[in-house]
Amino acid sequence: MVDVALPDTTRGRDAAVMVRNATLRGLSVEFRSLEEDTRDGARLIRQASLHGAALVDDAAYGNAVEVRDKGDGDRRPGRATLWL
Repeated sequence: MVDVALPDTTRGRDAAVMVRNATLRGLSVEFRSLEEDTRDGARLIRQASLHGAALVDDAAYGNAVEVRDKGDGDRRPGRATLWL
């Protein structure tokens, strides 16, 4: 689940249509890890700096990525829970 407000532009409307019809069904995220460790063989990134995000037709990690915001119920602007 990703909750974003797309711009009311031709590209924004086109992106919304491509997500609805599953042409674009993944998300590519460009980040720099600031704090991480390994748990049960998986890389656990505790803090990261986000540099970019893009809708893609085929996500590299499928359903293997889960991103959560800090705290319980923290809903400040710019914060969201993302399951891929």
